Amino acid sequence: MLIRVKRLKQSGDTIVEVLFALIVIGIILTGGYSVVTHSILDERDAQEHSYALGLVQSQIEQLRAYVLYNPTSSLPFAITTGCMVSSAPVSGSSSCTYSLNSTQQYLISVKLNTTDNVYNVTATWPSLILNNGSSQDNITIPYRIELNGS
Repeated sequence: MLIRVKRLKQSGDTIVEVLFALIVIGIILTGGYSVVTHSILDERDAQEHSYALGLVQSQIEQLRAYVLYNPTSSLPFAITTGCMVSSAPVSGSSSCTYSLNSTQQYLISVKLNTTDNVYNVTATWPSLILNNGSSQDNITIPYRIELNGS
């Protein structure tokens, strides 16, 4: 007895269809990876800004306390740039460097504008994200000293 095999009309995916599907999946995965990478960088950048803002605010508080408790002394940093260490003014940059971790360092500077008694407290650090072509990021907060009710 002879058995005839009936051929079904089945066709598989062509190589072009498989390659097109792989390209579409690759584009989707690349876009997702890019979004996640930028999100992580933005989060880290926000953390660094927050830490720098805390350092600047700390310098302002120490400066305020120094001026409050030393009313007879002259204003610090009238000529040089420095920072506040343990509520005392220190000129120079060696003691004005703070580390977030082993790789990230912040340089703090306090400079007095003697014409209007405004201190500009600045934190500068290497940025993860290029800002207008610069690899440095900074925060500056002005603080005005009130002397003798002025």
